[in-house]
Amino acid sequence: MPSDTVHVLDGAQLRVLSNPLRQQILGLLCGEALSAARLTERLERPPANLHYHLERLRSAGLAELVEERPVRGATEKFFRAVASNFSIAPETLSRLPAAGIQHRLLPVIRRHAEWVLGELGPALSGSGASPPVTSHQRLRLTAAEARRLRERLLEWLEDCRRADGGAERGDEPMEDWALFSAFFRRAQGRP
Repeated sequence: MPSDTVHVLDGAQLRVLSNPLRQQILGLLCGEALSAARLTERLERPPANLHYHLERLRSAGLAELVEERPVRGATEKFFRAVASNFSIAPETLSRLPAAGIQHRLLPVIRRHAEWVLGELGPALSGSGASPPVTSHQRLRLTAAEARRLRERLLEWLEDCRRADGGAERGDEPMEDWALFSAFFRRAQGRP
């Protein structure tokens, strides 16, 4: 199982993740160790294509080789993500030109949005569960207040990760919940 710590992405790693297929592969590798053959079954892509993308993720330090198994005279390599959570350092974004940020970050945001919509759809289908909580807030904060809020949010997210043990606790049944969060400085001059 990948480390519960947040892996902070640098510019080179962000470039590697600008490919939507690599985002999808890394998302699957966060859940379990997989080989190109296993990914082929899930993603319906040629193994050679997936070998290439796995190697790019490994070379960028986002995935690691965790096991090798002999299979019919060949070796099947299993990879997993280096962490279960990834974050983009603000200093990484500040070093990229505006066009570079949009080119590299927008595919990542789109992938997150697709995941949220895919997860949210069934939750809205009247399954009897409590409705999702959604919120959009605009905040006016000093730099120090924003820094403190960001630290508190990161601490809260870490608490959420620690609480996600995945095992039954006592006689109480477990429920699956999803969380999507974004905290960012809005562009200057916008209403």
